[in-house]
Amino acid sequence: MKPLITAIILLFSTNSYSQDIKILKQIDSIVTSVNYSKIKVTKDSIIQNMPDLGLNIKTYVSALIDGKQLRKYVNYVKTDRIESGTLIQMTACNTFYFDENILIKVEEVVIADNQALQFNWYFSEDKCIYHSLPLDKVDSRDSHLLSMSKEFISKVLKNSN
Repeated sequence: MKPLITAIILLFSTNSYSQDIKILKQIDSIVTSVNYSKIKVTKDSIIQNMPDLGLNIKTYVSALIDGKQLRKYVNYVKTDRIESGTLIQMTACNTFYFDENILIKVEEVVIADNQALQFNWYFSEDKCIYHSLPLDKVDSRDSHLLSMSKEFISKVLKNSN
């Protein structure tokens, strides 16, 4: 009896895992099609210089809008700060992908101190279904990314009319 129960548990866990992999591959397929699409890119930038704080921030944003659908939103930030006479640079990039104005994936890259960190977040039905961030660092990052994505959709689509 125990071997049968073990086999059933293994079968269901394998099936669930393969379904998750299938969804991730479907999302990555959509992301690839967005990246290779000929959709016009809208760009903007913000430069914030605060010499009294030793801080210089350059933010570049771009959006791929297809009719009334936001397909991709990129937030690229370069920060230079002077701390104890030493220049410290950091670059961060968050790329949000959407399917029918619903968040499906976020790619995050941070480069600081000659180290690069990269994290991927996959979403389905407004829930994170997979992420590559270590579990002890997750906190509420997934809900924050969802919230940010909804703001992007609202602002970008309102301004594109």
